Amino acid sequence: GTSSYGSITGLENEGSIPSVTGAGNTFAELTEANFSATIASVPDKYHRNAMWLMSRKGFAGSCERLAWAAGGNTHGQLTGDSAAVNSAGRNYMGYPVIFSDQMPAEANSATAAYFGSFFDGLVVGTHVDGFRLASSSDFAFDEDVLSVRGTVRYDADFHDAGATGAFAKLDLAAS
Repeated sequence: GTSSYGSITGLENEGSIPSVTGAGNTFAELTEANFSATIASVPDKYHRNAMWLMSRKGFAGSCERLAWAAGGNTHGQLTGDSAAVNSAGRNYMGYPVIFSDQMPAEANSATAAYFGSFFDGLVVGTHVDGFRLASSSDFAFDEDVLSVRGTVRYDADFHDAGATGAFAKLDLAAS
């Protein structure tokens, strides 16, 4: 949230997001009950567009492990609107899973996953400056190259992230 980052704080620091503490301090110790409790923490009106956000390693160590242990599961590709949002095609407990390398892969007391509706609780906008485009034929003149640079500044606002908002999180327990 410092000026270096344009005062962007991210979802972790927005309001009082409901939090479920997992059964252990590793992804391998999370249970289906932990994930179910996280889903239950989000009001019904946000479930239509809800999804999971987690690291690929966290998914493999928790959700995928639990799904395979339950049996009768496949990892087929999603179709329709969910496929457009979730190009990886993974889902868990009926909700798409979006992978992010910004989410922890393994850490004590870390947020293992977010659950909620980014469509309903998030607005992304561009900065007042909008999109800027610049070019230079001087930069690499000796190589007969034209250089082009485009910049855009944006910000995300989690406008419905409080205790009864569009999001909940599943935290790993402290060690």
